[in-house]
Amino acid sequence: MPLAALLLDLDGTLVDTNPYHVEAWLDASRPYGYEPDREAVARLIGMGGDQLVPALLGEEAEAQHGEAMREARGEAFRARARNGVSLLPGAEALIEAARRRGLRLALCTSAETADLDAIFLGTGTDLRPHFEVITTATDVAESKPEPDVLGVALRGLGLAANETVLVGDTVFDGEAAARAGVPFVGLTTWVADNGALRQASARQVYEGPAALAADLDAVLDTTA
Repeated sequence: MPLAALLLDLDGTLVDTNPYHVEAWLDASRPYGYEPDREAVARLIGMGGDQLVPALLGEEAEAQHGEAMREARGEAFRARARNGVSLLPGAEALIEAARRRGLRLALCTSAETADLDAIFLGTGTDLRPHFEVITTATDVAESKPEPDVLGVALRGLGLAANETVLVGDTVFDGEAAARAGVPFVGLTTWVADNGALRQASARQVYEGPAALAADLDAVLDTTA
């Protein structure tokens, strides 16, 4: 079936915010007596906060402090993002390449809705008007790697899973895509390399949005 839409992740896919998320989770953990390893946090970036706290610190920490830590994480992250964050090279080119080919666009992110306001204030470029559907962790019961954000986007677009492709940068994007039956294309970052993304169901992997934009026709060919 011809590809009709791209479902795009945000953090690490279009904007260079993954390091900010790591620092925000470290900031949020310390007041509650936790000192998680930085690399352990980095490996979980891409999960929503509802999934990350128990995965990182355990169910007891989630029960006692999960909500408070997520609130603190949000405040710490948004303060950093508002002070300045960069679009990844090729982010706008990827959006434009998709639009030139008549593809519809949906943004599917584990970020909270309030995070998007801070991110796009920090970039100075609001990408949201380019998207027909925007689904965040605020809109669903469970965030990635659960497939909820993808299901909401598919319903909003009125498309079947095999008419779309998810573009993301973490193994949790790949897991969510597999659960939703959506093909997955990975973008490498320091969070996940080519091998990790391939293991997480990526049919193609690129070194960032610029490389994908330049080779988008190849993605269309493999999904036709």
